Amino acid sequence: MIKINILTKGFVSANSYSFLGPLINFKKIFSDLGVKISFFFSANDNFYDCDYLIFDSKFFKYSWGKKELEKTKRFFINSKKKTNRLIFFDLSDSSSFIIADALELSDVYLKNQILKNKKLYLKKFYGRRIFSDYYNKKFGVLDPEPEKFKNPNKNNLKKIKVAWNSCFSNYSFFGNYLMKLFQYTGNPLFLKYPKIRRNYKRKEELSCRMNIEYSKKSISFQRQKISELLKQNYSFDKVSRIRYFSELKRSKVVISPFGYGEINLKDFEAFLYGCVLFKPCMQHLETWPNLYLKNKTYVSFKWDFSDLIFKLNAILENFDSYRKYAENAQILYDKILHSDNFSELFCQRFLKIIRN
Repeated sequence: MIKINILTKGFVSANSYSFLGPLINFKKIFSDLGVKISFFFSANDNFYDCDYLIFDSKFFKYSWGKKELEKTKRFFINSKKKTNRLIFFDLSDSSSFIIADALELSDVYLKNQILKNKKLYLKKFYGRRIFSDYYNKKFGVLDPEPEKFKNPNKNNLKKIKVAWNSCFSNYSFFGNYLMKLFQYTGNPLFLKYPKIRRNYKRKEELSCRMNIEYSKKSISFQRQKISELLKQNYSFDKVSRIRYFSELKRSKVVISPFGYGEINLKDFEAFLYGCVLFKPCMQHLETWPNLYLKNKTYVSFKWDFSDLIFKLNAILENFDSYRKYAENAQILYDKILHSDNFSELFCQRFLKIIRN
């Protein structure tokens, strides 16, 4: 029996649900493969009784500052001595974001999405993100206090691997309530994935409800610029949850800009409810499962917004032709969430990436 122990803060965010959810949902498959996964909320004596030790980055959210850094390093070093393999799972949103000290101290560094060109991690991106760096250089966007960070050693880049992204959560109207019920009861039935809603008769043109204010201007710039370009015809104001999901079901297109990272919960809402996903180009990153198939499951626009209006009008004026993007995305997403074959693939892949 292979024993895998995970140190985690639990279900504290959508990324956390997507990280932990499939490990719970696919428990029987893991058992059939001779694998036992256990979850710990503190590093007690039993925590080190395992073959593989996984650290959830949320557990160390405040552990990398000057005051806590040496203590955190000692914990990693001591933990590494007590197990065969130490794995760090970085749940941060951005493909560009790397915690250099965690990378150095771990055997494997997993992320939801990574830069295709790993050598880019050696570059200092303004705002710690490839897209915030782009807006700084292209449009001169400045943050009040630019983030300082440490670049990784190039010899550690081989440790960086793609785990799985945030698609493994419940993005339906009832999703938040079901996840709270799971937290309260521990019943895995509340972690079941939602059914795909196949309804392509749409009256609303575009859903663009979103937050456009972030503490960092280099992050909020993309959303604010999109708002400036579209606000005459569409509303970006937030609405109630009931109204939002009702609007989503009637919308032809969902526009989903980057936030703290490139992948956004709106992406999965669009896939789930059958809207055409309209999103900044994602070709710079690698993720798994890859739902972002250019010109197949989503329509992309350039980071400089030069084709945004043209492409949006093309979708709306020829929606019957673009409907296939939503259909393709739903077929793929349904397979990921509900196929037994994909569940087995997930488990086999998970074991492979932590072993190698």
